[in-house]
Amino acid sequence: MGAISSIARNSRALSLPIQQQNARAGCLRVRPPRDRRTPWSNASRRWKRIRKAPQQTPGDAETVRLINQGKPGEAERLQLQAAQDDEAAGLARTKKAAERYRGIAATAGLADPKKAREYYAKAAKLDPNNINGMVWHANMEQDAGNLPEAERAYNVVLGAAVKGKNDRWLYWARLGLGDLSMARGTLLGALSVYQQASSDAERHAKADHPSNAQLQRDLSFSCIKVGDVLEAQGALADALKAYGDGLAIAERLAKADPDNAGWRRDLSVAYERVGDVLKAQGALADALKAYRDSLAIAERLAKANPGNAGWQADLAASHGKLGQLYVRMGDKAEARRMFERGRAIVAPFAEKSGHQRWIGSLKAFDKDLAALEK
Repeated sequence: MGAISSIARNSRALSLPIQQQNARAGCLRVRPPRDRRTPWSNASRRWKRIRKAPQQTPGDAETVRLINQGKPGEAERLQLQAAQDDEAAGLARTKKAAERYRGIAATAGLADPKKAREYYAKAAKLDPNNINGMVWHANMEQDAGNLPEAERAYNVVLGAAVKGKNDRWLYWARLGLGDLSMARGTLLGALSVYQQASSDAERHAKADHPSNAQLQRDLSFSCIKVGDVLEAQGALADALKAYGDGLAIAERLAKADPDNAGWRRDLSVAYERVGDVLKAQGALADALKAYRDSLAIAERLAKANPGNAGWQADLAASHGKLGQLYVRMGDKAEARRMFERGRAIVAPFAEKSGHQRWIGSLKAFDKDLAALEK
């Protein structure tokens, strides 16, 4: 997923330091279910639920208005004060305070993953029985490289979720645990977890809800995950098939709903994965086409919402992938152009957020640029 949601795979040594290169890696990292039709849709829904709850405050309506106007900074300040008031009120309003913190995280995370992580952690502490909040907490801790806490939180979900009621959250928690195994270099463990998640996704997508786009997306996601492990194991033909299966589903979803940014983003990632394998197989011209297809989608998403750090991370990742391919093809001038564009994207985020992923990505681009001068 680019920087905000990826594990670097341009190196075969899948270890913790690799996470620092995520901004240019393009690996599909776990992202729990969220409607991405508009940047503020998820946060707005959260706050509309709060307004309907007991003990609502006049500030809640103003928060929803600010979110809908695309003013996350103003909304965050208002939300934070309300959350602190709820928290100070004690146990009677603890869950409401947690819901507010999750709402803050949903808006802050679009531009500042570090803030989102802090707010999700606070919500998880206040309301540990909230399944979706715990998945998001685990996800953000994983992004930050805090693997032990991410693992603890994912296991809390597996222990608390109810089969038949929380199936999608169980699915995402399993994928998260698979990602942790990948980060630690335990490929067989990751493959086992991904295959279990894939089996569950296929059962739900094909048998229970064959027309449900979200479940079809889950199936596509798990195909990509299985492909990741197969590629890391060197089973390139099998990886290409798994990626192709995921790509076919992503193409259908994006074609059926072209305004859905999430579907288009998934398609971009699938193209990139196919390009990775083609590059490894030496089919450089075909890899170039796949990477360019991925870049075209990433550019449109980033241009449509320049404040979304995830979309910017994906765009930087695409430039990094193309730069590495041009190096392989012997075109240093084009490689430099790609690396410089990617660096220009990640540098402001690295400086502003201090996030491990952005800083690692900036260093990786600098290293690639320096290598071109040798």
